[in-house]
Amino acid sequence: MIEHILPLNPQGDWIEAFTDQELESAIDRIGNVTLLRAATNREVGNAEYEAKLEAYRASEYRLTRDLAQMAPETWTLSHIEARQQRLAEIAVNVWRSDFAV
Repeated sequence: MIEHILPLNPQGDWIEAFTDQELESAIDRIGNVTLLRAATNREVGNAEYEAKLEAYRASEYRLTRDLAQMAPETWTLSHIEARQQRLAEIAVNVWRSDFAV
């Protein structure tokens, strides 16, 4: 299931960490989503990032586990941008086309 790291309905510390404009632009970016089992996703819900970290560390998905190393304490707009860049680089390699015209 798709997990929004910065939640769709942020509350608490999330509101303090991001401006309204940043929230609006960051929530649906590919760098802000990851894979997580549905049951685990329901458990972490809109929790603060610190609470979500244990679920990410225990995930069976490598890209999700990597979040704990990439952002071991907080999740910021800079992290979202860096992760989005990394995912784009991975995508280019995975979906490379060697077709010649």
